[in-house]
Amino acid sequence: MLALVHADHVESRLMPAMHLAAGGYMVMDPTSSELFTDPMWTWPADLPPLAPQLTAREHDILRQIGRNQTVRQTARVLGIAMKTVENAQGHLFSKLGVHNRAAALAKAYALGLLQPTDAVPDPGLS
Repeated sequence: MLALVHADHVESRLMPAMHLAAGGYMVMDPTSSELFTDPMWTWPADLPPLAPQLTAREHDILRQIGRNQTVRQTARVLGIAMKTVENAQGHLFSKLGVHNRAAALAKAYALGLLQPTDAVPDPGLS
């Protein structure tokens, strides 16, 4: 970083800043500091929602929902029991705070958990 300090201000401004920097403190122009401090004043309601942590199985179920697969088709494709699909789907809905498959898809897309390319059927899974 480059800075110019008028000769009359070396003792009053530059020397204290150099002592702070030598002590491990960060020194910056007050107008630049807003870039760092403004985010500290963000209210939690203004922050984007955090995506829930999904298990690998829940991600698999979500992708199958995106491919418009039924519970029976999902069970066949993933090689698991229909009851396992239903249970995982219930956990998925709970984590997303939704009650049906359409709402789960909408929420998953909004949170970035699912991309449009995830909804394209995999030719090897048909």
